[in-house]
Amino acid sequence: CLLAHQFSTLRNSDRFWYENDIPPASFTKDQLSEIRKVTLAGLLCTNVPHLLSIQPRPFLQEDPYLNAQIGCDHFSHLSVETWREDSGELDSAQQTVSMEFLKQAIRRAEDDVQRRFQTEYLLWSQKGGVDP
Repeated sequence: CLLAHQFSTLRNSDRFWYENDIPPASFTKDQLSEIRKVTLAGLLCTNVPHLLSIQPRPFLQEDPYLNAQIGCDHFSHLSVETWREDSGELDSAQQTVSMEFLKQAIRRAEDDVQRRFQTEYLLWSQKGGVDP
């Protein structure tokens, strides 16, 4: 539980995390969908020469019922077509961030700060202090 909470906090506060919707570092929905199709087993199949089959969860021991080997041709491969740009330059609509998007991001940030203040106050009132 603690590790999951720590990972969640790290992921949500990392502005370079690939699933964050903070421009210009964010991916499009199609690109995210393509990234989510790929598994570690699929990456190993694609990049290890002469590998014909692998278990779906490569870090776990092979098991004939729960983690049996599957042929590499059954794993999804990353298609880079969603990253192809039609022209060399971005048009002005792609370069700017809409005002509505900015307002929504500011609202989410304000809500998050308010929630943190409330949590901090609650901890302080119950224990007499907040442990960083």
